[in-house]
Amino acid sequence: MFYLGLAFCLGMLGELYKKHVPVSDPLALVSFAVLLGSLRYGYFYVVGIPAFAYALLWLAIRLPGAFRRIGARNDYSYGIYIYGFLVQQALAVAGCTRFGLTVYFLLTMALTLLLVVASWHLVERPALRLKDLGKRRAVVVQGAPPVPRDGGRSGERAEDRLVR
Repeated sequence: MFYLGLAFCLGMLGELYKKHVPVSDPLALVSFAVLLGSLRYGYFYVVGIPAFAYALLWLAIRLPGAFRRIGARNDYSYGIYIYGFLVQQALAVAGCTRFGLTVYFLLTMALTLLLVVASWHLVERPALRLKDLGKRRAVVVQGAPPVPRDGGRSGERAEDRLVR
């Protein structure tokens, strides 16, 4: 868990200091080389994770515009997060790992995607439409003075607000 925290903190620092972090193609190539080298020869947790963090930030900035439109209409990311592990574990308990990694992976992806699409269209998107339902709308009466945000209490004395 420490290493996931390190990766998260590096991404957070990248956002915090984004004006000072250069977006450089040669630096990205070095970053990918260090990442691959650390996976092959070791020290992934020392130099590979920082290299991976920079590589991901570079990819997020440099990928073509078509990749930036992913998730613009339907946001399946939360559903993948919620259902992915559950489906993996359920398939493992059901014995689907005996068919090999490729079949297990494809089954996991297919079932997860099925659950995610259903969840997005039947639960999440309808729920997001309701998020502003409870907010009151201001009613403007012609010629009436505006009511302050505190419900008109700004001119009251504390004694007037006491319940007697």
